[in-house]
Amino acid sequence: MNEEQRHMRVSYISDVEGNISYFKKYVERSKIVSFDKDGNLKLSENGIFVFGGDIFDKGPGDIRIARLVINLKRKYPDRCYLLIGNRDANKLRFTSELSDDDVENRPLDEVPPIPCVGNKLKPLHFIKENAHKGYENDKITRLKWMLKETLGSPDTFEFRREELAILSGRNDDEISDEEVIASFLESVQEGGFVVEYLKLAQIGVILHDTLFVHGGVNVESCGFVPDYKKFRYFDRATGDVVVKSVDDIPGFLLPENHTVEDWINHLNAFADDALNHYLQSPFWQEKDGIWIRGGEALMAYQSTPATQGRGVIVPTFVDGGKVSKFSEKLVQYLQ
Repeated sequence: MNEEQRHMRVSYISDVEGNISYFKKYVERSKIVSFDKDGNLKLSENGIFVFGGDIFDKGPGDIRIARLVINLKRKYPDRCYLLIGNRDANKLRFTSELSDDDVENRPLDEVPPIPCVGNKLKPLHFIKENAHKGYENDKITRLKWMLKETLGSPDTFEFRREELAILSGRNDDEISDEEVIASFLESVQEGGFVVEYLKLAQIGVILHDTLFVHGGVNVESCGFVPDYKKFRYFDRATGDVVVKSVDDIPGFLLPENHTVEDWINHLNAFADDALNHYLQSPFWQEKDGIWIRGGEALMAYQSTPATQGRGVIVPTFVDGGKVSKFSEKLVQYLQ
């Protein structure tokens, strides 16, 4: 942030999660962000915009909201900041887990539930429970299982159908399941809106004396930077977490004399490296008896079980409606 920006007003919104009506109401009331005559976003001359992450999942506006904030960032690269939320980073799972090899060639009874995300229902049992709906072992059913059972997004498949209909000027029933899944898979390829958002987004942003992250900061996370190649989300064979304690997480602690700015810069570099790793190698590969995939570290960093709480994307200061008190050690670190 330069000296001129120190006197600018900051507009912040987070966790829109596909609710485009809510997002539009926010823009209409904002004194910083507004729509131009073509329906694109623009910033006032004295304004900075921070989007706190979680664009996707719970409404029929994923694509349109992503396009709006991506275009705004490109138009105002020094006054628009995008943060990575868990519902943004976890989409990278689609490429590997919905690949031809994983769906068509891997025995269905070998595909586990994903207990590290609270899921206990295997795809095999999900198909059996929904046999009356015509579910079978294909990419469409596997995506529905992922969304409902592992990503907390049971309605997202139909929300995407609704949005595709709006964008193409058709009725919902004219949008096939194949078009819906194609939209999800294309979004996590080079040039897709999820990947483009993640390219422009950061784990943390510091504006003057304020640190913005999607979740929260704790003592365990301060100064720690994960290894973008070695940090794993969950075991492909069991679906369970790989690390069992904070000390098991591969990465490094910055030297004692580092600043908060140093730490955030390293975390943002980690996110860039992890995303590039994903783009280079997005599918499962077996190496020395372990199944790995590019981008696994960024997927892991958005998960509380995988990080054991040692992250900033999902930790929170609010528990049961009560705000927890910052420890003295954390306050000293952040000052």
